Amino acid sequence: MKQNILYTIVLLAIFNITTFSQSVNLQAKEKIRLAKIAYIKSRINLTEEQSEPFWSAYNDIDKKRIDSRINRANLISSSSNMTNSDAKILADLKETFTQRQRELDLEKELFNKLQKIINPRQIAEFFKAEVEFRNKLLNKTQDFGNKE
Repeated sequence: MKQNILYTIVLLAIFNITTFSQSVNLQAKEKIRLAKIAYIKSRINLTEEQSEPFWSAYNDIDKKRIDSRINRANLISSSSNMTNSDAKILADLKETFTQRQRELDLEKELFNKLQKIINPRQIAEFFKAEVEFRNKLLNKTQDFGNKE
């Protein structure tokens, strides 16, 4: 009986730690997403008329881009699993190219939508801001890793 209680306590502790870890991870992702939105807003100077259609188009495509990147990362992970057959590894690697093409197609789709909403200078500034934000985030991540 005591052993069952102990197992239950251990399982609950593991579950709580896992749940807490996932919660912290989601909070960090949301914080990064909000920082990215603020960075983009500060760079492209949207009018009130542009704002709603811009963010609607951006959020729609961005969700698809995130899903595609996750799929590609999973495929890369799967293709590096040396217990898989050669055929499975090749299929996963080929699928990563399909996912990369999908990401490019989504970029083009976003570009086409943005042309109907904002001017070319704002579009150029938007894409530049996305790259700059990503680079700043990578630099902060590397700086954080070097401090430890």
